[in-house]
Amino acid sequence: YSFKSPFVHDVEPLMPGDRILTWAFRGPTAVWDVATGTQVCRLPGARSAIYSAEALPDGRRFVTVSRTTRAIIWNARTCKAELSLHHSDIITTVSVVAWGAQIVTL
Repeated sequence: YSFKSPFVHDVEPLMPGDRILTWAFRGPTAVWDVATGTQVCRLPGARSAIYSAEALPDGRRFVTVSRTTRAIIWNARTCKAELSLHHSDIITTVSVVAWGAQIVTL
C-alpha cells in the first residue's frame, strides 16, 4: 500500500508487521493497518502541528510532540491518550531511550 499524501511528514512502524503511524505538520496523525491499508484510528483533537513522533519499544504505544508544551503517550490500537507530559517550553523533538524506560524531549 502507498501512504503518499502531501500532508504526511513521516512514518513510524508500530506493533511489528502490524501497524504504522503517519504524522504531519499539517493534517491528520493516524494509525494504519499494514495488511489492509485501512486507517485504524486517528488522533483526536490534533490542533497543533506534530513535530516529532516515536514508537515505544513494545510497539503498542507511541509518543508525539507538537507546537504545544506537551508530549503525549498514545495507545496505538485506540488512539487514546494515556499520559500527557508537560514541558516548560515548546517541544520540537522526542526520542525514546533506554529501551523505553525514558523519553527525552527538546
